[in-house]
Amino acid sequence: MSDSSKIRMGNDELILFIRKNNPGCKLHNEVLGRKIWEWIKENDNNAIQVEKDAPCLWGDNTPNTAPESLPKTATQFEFEINLLPRMYNFLKEIDNN
Repeated sequence: MSDSSKIRMGNDELILFIRKNNPGCKLHNEVLGRKIWEWIKENDNNAIQVEKDAPCLWGDNTPNTAPESLPKTATQFEFEINLLPRMYNFLKEIDNN
């Protein structure tokens, strides 16, 4: 990844943000991951999924990994870095819908 206008982030980081800022969200990680990817693709036609099922750095032995808390693995995305402010606003709005 040599283009400085791009960033690589994983669903794990984005789901952690959702869980911390909306602890009442009971959507499974798979649903959240799909919503996040759909939003990224809608906002950056050149976004790509770099790696699927990359192990999360917190590992799979933490008691906080579960479908309704934190994932054990996560898809890694590459997308335009200037999307981050709008993306975090989108993440704050995700609820149980």
